[in-house]
Amino acid sequence: MKALLDAIVAKCKATSAIAAFSGTGGPFWDIAPEATSEPFMVITQIGGTENKLGFASGAYVEPVQIQFAVYAVGAAVAAGHAETLCNTFDALTSLTVTGGTSRRPLRRQPVRLAADEVDGNGKRIYQASVVYDFCVQRTLGV
Repeated sequence: MKALLDAIVAKCKATSAIAAFSGTGGPFWDIAPEATSEPFMVITQIGGTENKLGFASGAYVEPVQIQFAVYAVGAAVAAGHAETLCNTFDALTSLTVTGGTSRRPLRRQPVRLAADEVDGNGKRIYQASVVYDFCVQRTLGV
């Protein structure tokens, strides 16, 4: 796990654009898809248990939501929340979500979503385990 996190941290530090915050009704953080072409991910904490994830990674440039409190990788590194970051990734691998905890890499197999798995703004809600795989693969380029 430490080696994985170190690789993620290194990738994030090498990327300058981890930003574009906007929204209404409180903190609503997102990522600008045009900000970078680097295949990395950003996880931002909105507050409570509803969080938005943004990916800049080729065909998969869209915000997605999961019901789990997480920190932005870049922000966690800057704030020294290494332990929180590690716990977040550990939790994402074991979190029981709709469809169980089987890990299906998003880059090879997009998740099939039911109508009730799309929020009011049309944002897709992915399984946490799939999001984790996607984060790791896209960040490390594997």
